[in-house]
Amino acid sequence: MLSQMTPMWFFILSFAVYRVVRLWLADTITEPLRSRVIGGEGRAGWLLTNPGAFKLWLMDLLTCQWCLGIWVSFAAVGALALSGLEPYDWSPLGVTLAVVTALALAAVQSFWHLVEDVVLAVLTLLENGED
Repeated sequence: MLSQMTPMWFFILSFAVYRVVRLWLADTITEPLRSRVIGGEGRAGWLLTNPGAFKLWLMDLLTCQWCLGIWVSFAAVGALALSGLEPYDWSPLGVTLAVVTALALAAVQSFWHLVEDVVLAVLTLLENGED
């Protein structure tokens, strides 16, 4: 069992956060659920039916990789804290460390998204250059 956050576990967790965000935002397997919630292909999702301020805020949250990455990071660190991972507890230092860890995870998952964007852009340029 994981008893404390190590650099290796931080690295693994950053990839997990990246995958959850990408899974929701872009992967085909979640498209049916995503289209029901946020819409797609000419279909208005639940969030676009009678949109109010809360639904529009939620729409922004669920369609922005940086916004969603923050919340998924906080959920991941919260789950680890609730499972007893040290040093995350309810002391001021424990809460501060949990917040800092979540923000660092969000930053790293954003970096993975940027790397993905660069790789896809380079591949697109290479494909178009071969024509």
